[in-house]
Formats: sequence, C-alpha cells, structure tokens
Amino acid sequence: MAVVWQSGGSTVLITAKQKFCEFVRQSLYKLELVLSQQTAPKDTAAIVIEPVIGEGRYGPAPHAFPRGLREICDKHGILLVVDGAQNGFGHTGKNFAIKYSGVRPGTVTVAKSLANGSPLSAIISCKELMNKLKPGSIGQDESLLGPHILDVRGLRPMVGVTFASPSHSAYDVDATDDAGLPRGFAGRVAKRCLAKGMLILTTSVYDSETIRFIPPLNISHAVLAKGVAIFTLQAHIECIAAASR
Repeated sequence: MAVVWQSGGSTVLITAKQKFCEFVRQSLYKLELVLSQQTAPKDTAAIVIEPVIGEGRYGPAPHAFPRGLREICDKHGILLVVDGAQNGFGHTGKNFAIKYSGVRPGTVTVAKSLANGSPLSAIISCKELMNKLKPGSIGQDESLLGPHILDVRGLRPMVGVTFASPSHSAYDVDATDDAGLPRGFAGRVAKRCLAKGMLILTTSVYDSETIRFIPPLNISHAVLAKGVAIFTLQAHIECIAAASR
C-alpha cells in the first residue's frame, strides 16, 4: 500500500510504513510539546496507553509508538501504564499486546479475561512500586457492591448497613428475592470479617440483613480505616461467592 504525492512537478511515493512512521513522530512530538508547555513532567503522574484500542475500531498502535512513549517516560521519570483489560491473556497471540513492541511498562491493568467474565480486576507492577502502596489503598469496584446495599442509615458513628437480600423481617418490604443475594448474606459477611480479626454483628433476628457499626468513641482513624477496608473487601468477596453458587 502506498500514497502518491505530487509537489513542484515531482512525484513522491510514500509507503504505508513511512506514513505510520510520520504519524508516530508527530504524535510523540506533540506529547513533548504538552509536557513542555502545558503540564510539567513533575506534575504528570502517569501516561496510559491501550496497545489495541478496545472501544475505538480495535486499532493496534504502531510498535514504534509505545517505544517512543517508553523513552519519554524514562526521560522525565513518568510512570508508563498499559491497559491490558481487553488485549491481555492471549487475545492477540501473546500474553499481552504490549509485548509485540518489546516495551516493559511500569504497570499493567488487567480485568475481564482475568476471571473469565467475573467482576475481577488487578494491577501488575514491579515490587518497588507495589511496596509503596499502603494496604487497602487500592479500592475495589463499588459497582459490584453498590446495587446490593438497600440502605445506610443512623447517627454517626452508630450506623447500620442493610443489604438487599431476603430478610426474616416482615417490615422489610423492599427486600425481595429479586435482589440477587441469598438469605443470610449479612451474616456471612460478618463471619468473614470475624475470620479477619474484625468483630461485627447483624442487628437481630428481626432484621438479619443489617450490619451494625458502633465503634468505641476513642477509636483511631487508622483502626477505623482498617475496619472499613476489611468490611468492604469481605462483602465484595461474599458477593462474588454468592454469584458463583
């Protein structure tokens, strides 16, 4: 494939490869302009690339493009993040599409194929970067848990969280079998939290799908944050377990 270009009586044959090379050169040049004129490299947390665009005609990036990004990131000390949610796990013939360029990213995000369609995602990175993260600092997907929470109420710090699972209470007219959660879901979450060292209870037999939070008034922010992280993670795990039953 080639493009014929005429100028000043001369005819120039431009191949598709040359066209892509020029496209990559211009794109990287414009990125350097952005870093020099609009956002300083020290204020740029990361550059994210999807080697094969998943939501835009499934177009693969020329291999020279991620290589150029790698050079720019190394030059300015910027993290290079590769989105591997759709193009990972062998869907392009290699484990990850970025491998075709020979580029080693700082971080790779994965999902979808990771758990064969189940709502699970992960971050792959080097030990040096992962060790900088505090436990619980990477949040879970709230879209998984959110639809299953019927109500959050109370006067802080005395709070109740009610799951939209069938309850033993005759007063919970909104909790139906269509919620997608099994009866006794809150109790299962409480047991999981207990196994992780967090003592938490449901309200009573009259409302068995509500978890009660009533921490001591002298609780530290660190302990409170740890408790919230344990509860959130264990509720997510129980959601996944319930969906697989």
